[in-house]
Amino acid sequence: MSKDSSKPIGHPEDAGNAGSLEIVRDVPHVPDGTARARHNPLAGAPLVMETREPWEQRFGAKVPLEVEIGFGYGNFLLEHAARNPGIGLVGFEIRRFLVEHVERRAKKLGLENIAVLRGDARRLLPALFGARQLQAVHILFPDPWWKKRHKRRRLVDGSFVRLLHGLLEPGGTVQLRTDVLEYGEAMISTFEDGSGLFQNLEAPRSFSHENPLSVPSNRERRYLEAGTPVYRLLYRKAG
Repeated sequence: MSKDSSKPIGHPEDAGNAGSLEIVRDVPHVPDGTARARHNPLAGAPLVMETREPWEQRFGAKVPLEVEIGFGYGNFLLEHAARNPGIGLVGFEIRRFLVEHVERRAKKLGLENIAVLRGDARRLLPALFGARQLQAVHILFPDPWWKKRHKRRRLVDGSFVRLLHGLLEPGGTVQLRTDVLEYGEAMISTFEDGSGLFQNLEAPRSFSHENPLSVPSNRERRYLEAGTPVYRLLYRKAG
């Protein structure tokens, strides 16, 4: 029997049947700056198989779970975890040296409500989390993939939005930030495509006027100091 072609690859309904997941390890170091815009450090990397993480054992039973995708140097991840000790915050990043850097900072700060993983969030999310398991997802300054032929590589597309909708609990939220107006407008069009999956908490097709959580990322802090506009969005799962 063929699979339903309307369901995105890695849909959370399939996660319980996966039984294993792929996490990329031992990728050669890629200098910051080249990694974000011009190089994928996961390309051609070796893969190893691991089992799904039992989050209730890691963080405790009934602890709300949140995810940050692409945490970079970790300012938002660490500060958000410190301000909210009652949550379990899982961060994804593809660059090994940044994962190791944030692990060291979290240990130094004594933060036990953080887990950082290295790998492709598109592949890992449906393997690590079940349907309606997440309280919030944070996507701050994802790679805009400037060239027209590369835009299909952008993280935020229709299939990814449907994946997030399946993983979020009722009323769960997605916050996004970008310094690229065109990408921000594209994200609005993707989240507000008429499907009714998400509600814009500012107003339809509008950017948020304020930082929803008052915690800037490293990149956002630099932009604010330089007077560069930052485009913010906050969505709530509607169904």
